[in-house]
Amino acid sequence: MKRRVLIPSERNFFERINFSAFIEYTTPVIFLLIAGILIVLAQWAVLNSRGDSFKTGGTAPKTYRVITPMRYDDRESAEKLRAMVGESVAGVNVRDVSAKDRLMRRLEALGDVKDIQAAKSSEYLSVFPEGLISAFLSLPDERRTQILNSSYTAGVSYLERLEREKVYTSNFHITNQILWDEISKSDVSPDDANFIYQILAGFGNLNIRHDDELTEIAKQAAVDEVPTIDRRLDPGDVIISKGEIVTTQTAELLRLQGYTEDVFPVGEIFAVILCVMSLPLWMSILNRGAGEHKPTWRSVVFIIITAWIFETVAAKFGIYGAGTLAASSVALLCIDDYMAFCIAAMSAASGVFVVTGQAVTNVILLGAMAIFTPTIGFYVLRNLESRRQVSYKIVVMAVILTLLRMTLRYFQGTPYSLRSFSVGALMFFAFEAGSAHMMMGVLQYFEEYLGTLSIMSIREISNPSSPLLRDLQRQAPGTYQHSLTIATLIEAVGMELGMDTNLLRAGAYYHDIGKLRKPEYFVENQGGGVNIHDSMSPMLSSLAIISHVKDGLELAWEAKLPKRIRDFIAEHHGDTSTRYFYNKAVAGGENVEWSQFCYPGPKPQSRETALLMITDSVEAAVRAANIRELASDESNDGKGQAVAKIEKIVAQVIQSKINENQFENVAFTMKDFTVIKQTLISVLISMYHTRHVKKIERRK
Repeated sequence: MKRRVLIPSERNFFERINFSAFIEYTTPVIFLLIAGILIVLAQWAVLNSRGDSFKTGGTAPKTYRVITPMRYDDRESAEKLRAMVGESVAGVNVRDVSAKDRLMRRLEALGDVKDIQAAKSSEYLSVFPEGLISAFLSLPDERRTQILNSSYTAGVSYLERLEREKVYTSNFHITNQILWDEISKSDVSPDDANFIYQILAGFGNLNIRHDDELTEIAKQAAVDEVPTIDRRLDPGDVIISKGEIVTTQTAELLRLQGYTEDVFPVGEIFAVILCVMSLPLWMSILNRGAGEHKPTWRSVVFIIITAWIFETVAAKFGIYGAGTLAASSVALLCIDDYMAFCIAAMSAASGVFVVTGQAVTNVILLGAMAIFTPTIGFYVLRNLESRRQVSYKIVVMAVILTLLRMTLRYFQGTPYSLRSFSVGALMFFAFEAGSAHMMMGVLQYFEEYLGTLSIMSIREISNPSSPLLRDLQRQAPGTYQHSLTIATLIEAVGMELGMDTNLLRAGAYYHDIGKLRKPEYFVENQGGGVNIHDSMSPMLSSLAIISHVKDGLELAWEAKLPKRIRDFIAEHHGDTSTRYFYNKAVAGGENVEWSQFCYPGPKPQSRETALLMITDSVEAAVRAANIRELASDESNDGKGQAVAKIEKIVAQVIQSKINENQFENVAFTMKDFTVIKQTLISVLISMYHTRHVKKIERRK
C-alpha cells in the first residue's frame, strides 16, 4: 500500500490550522445550534401532547378565543356577500334597434315556407311551434297574405308603442296587453286576430334582447362594489368553537393569536439554524470595535441560551415580553459595555425566532423589550460596588421595564383594566427580577468555564479580608503596601484611559501574591535589615526572585482565582530580566547567559497587564531612587529635582519596555503612553510630597 506524501503547499496548509482554536470555536456554536433546535422541538412536543393544536381543514379541538386585540379583513364573509350580489343580477336586456327588420325577415320567411321540414331548417322560423306553421300552411294563399300583412302592421305598431312608452321589459302581462291592443286595431276576423297574436307572441318582446357580455360586466361591477369587511376582535371573543371546521382564514387568525398549529416546526428550526450560522458574521463585525477584550465564544453562547430559555418559559406562562433581563444582566456584568450591549440585544432579539406560539403583537412586544432592556441596563448597571448594589439596580431595572411594558401594551390596543394590568405587571416584575437574581447566583459557578469575570466576583476578590490578601498583610506587609501603591497608581491611569478600574485594582492586589512563599527574599519585606541576597550567588538570587511568578500562579490556582487575575500574575514581568543580578554575575566573572536571568513570560497580552508592568516597574524605580529625600528639601531646587527625577524615571521605564518589545501584543498608542506618563508623574508627585511646617517664633 502506497503512503500518501503531502506536497509542501498542503503541509503548510495543515500547519497553519489551529485545531485547538477551531474546536474552541465550533464546540459552543454546535452546542447553541443543538440547544436552539431542542428548545423548539420541546415546545412543539409539549403543545402537541396537550391535543389542542389546530389543523387547517380539520375540526377545532377546542373553542379558541382572542388573546390580544386585533383587526382583520373578513375575506370569507366578503366573498359570500359578493357571491350573493352576483347571483342577484339575473341578466341585462338591451333595446334592439333592428327589431323592425328582424320582424320583416321572419314574416317573409314565414310567407315563403312550403313545408314543415323547410321551416325547421330556417333560422328565422325556429321560434314558431310546429303546429302553428302547419296550421298556417293549410290556409289559402290569399288569407295567408292578409294575415302576414296584418301581422306586420300590428307588429310595427306594437314596437313603436313600446318605444314611445319606453317599455323595456319582458313582463308577459304588460307586453301581452299592448300587443292585443294593436292587433285589435286591424280589420280582421277574430280567428285571424288569434292567428296574428300567436305569430307575434312567438317573437316575444322584439324591442329588447338579452346581452350576455353586459350581464357579466354588470355582475362584476356589482361584486366590486361590495366593500371589504373590517372586523375587530377583542380579548375573549370566540374565533372558532369546538368541532367547527378550521378554514384558511380562521387558521391565519389562530396563528396571529399565537395558537399552535399541528405541523412540524420546520420554519422555526430553519430560523434557529439561520441565526446560529450568521452568528460568526455578526461577531466578526462586532469584534472590530471590541479592542483586545473580545468575549469568548462560550460566554456569547451562554448569554444567548439564557435569553432563549427564559423567553420561552415566560411565553409559556403567558408573561409576554419577559425573559430579557436575565441575559442582559449577565452580559452587562461580564463583558465590556459596547460588546455587552450588542450581544445582549442580539441574544434577546433572536428569541423572537425561537419562542413559538406567540401572537404577532407579542412578538413585536418581545422584540421591543429585547432592545430596551440592554439600553436601560447600559445606564443603570454601572459603577457597581457590591452584590447588594447589583441586586438593587436589577430591581430598579425590573420596575422600569414593567412600566415600559405596560405602556407598550396600552399602545398596542390591549383593553385597559386595572385588575388585568396590575396582575400582568406584578407577574412580569416578579419573573424579570427573579430570573435575573437567579442568574446572578448561578453565574459565579460558570465564570471560569466561560472565561469571564463579573464585577461581583472582582469585588469579592478585591476584598482585603479575602484569605490570600489577609495572609499577604500578615506575612509580607511590605509587598502588601507595594500592592496597594500599585493599585492607586494603576487605577488613576486606568480612569484616564477609560479602562476597567475594578479589574485593574484586583490585578494589582494579586500580582505579587507569589512573594508569600519567600517574603524575606524581597527587599520591601526586609525592614531595612540585612539583605539575604548579599550572601547568595547572583544565579540563586535571580531564581528566587523570578520564582515568585510561578509561586503566585500556584497560589492563584489553589485559591481558584479567575484567569483574568492569573494573567496579571503571569504577565506583569513579561520576559524581562533581573538585570541587577545578571550584571553582578558578569562582574564576578561568572560564565552566564542572559536568558538564565529572564522571567518565563509571557509578554503582556492585554492593556491591563501591560499597564501593570509599567506601574510596577515605575514604582520600584522611584522607591529605589530615594525621591522622598529630595522632596524633603525645603528649597525650591530640591522640589524641582524630585519632580525632574520622577519624570526621568517614568520616561526611562516606559521607553525601556518599548525597546524590549514587551508591548508588541498590546494595542497601546503614542497618545496612550503620553497619558500614562502624565498621570503617573502627577500621582507620584502627590504621593511623595512632604509637609513643611513653619517654626513658631516666640515674641520677644
